[in-house]
Amino acid sequence: MKKMFSERYGFKVRGKIQIESMDTELRNRLWNQFDIYYFDSIFEVSNIDIEFDLIFFTKMYDEFFKLTEVPRKSNGDLFKDIKKRFLNMEWFEVYNFIEYVSNNYYDKDIQKAFIKSVNDVLEKEMSGYRFVNNYIAPIIDEVEIKEVEESL
Repeated sequence: MKKMFSERYGFKVRGKIQIESMDTELRNRLWNQFDIYYFDSIFEVSNIDIEFDLIFFTKMYDEFFKLTEVPRKSNGDLFKDIKKRFLNMEWFEVYNFIEYVSNNYYDKDIQKAFIKSVNDVLEKEMSGYRFVNNYIAPIIDEVEIKEVEESL
């Protein structure tokens, strides 16, 4: 992706690879991928499979959020609840969530497309992590990070 005007002329500098943190732009873009690949595709009338999607969200609330009660909400309420939780997670919990979702959804085509899209976002937003064999893993060590940052 080409640099934006503000980056080309030094008004906004993005030279730090995100290893032990996550900026708002990265978090927002990861949420957008979840929204596009899971909520948008799940709740399209033509693609909806209520039984499998209910199982997926029930498992998410039980296994990932570890709540005693799985909310029985409308699609909009479910979306708002998960988004609120996502936006309040620690940076490493966001990666837990993305990894959990990608490894537990029943539609393998959506999983593959989601992983590819997330990897694109991670690269463009300068994250030090990528999906590798369906798990999020660091892609560089400290020496490589310093070299990349110096070259930027």
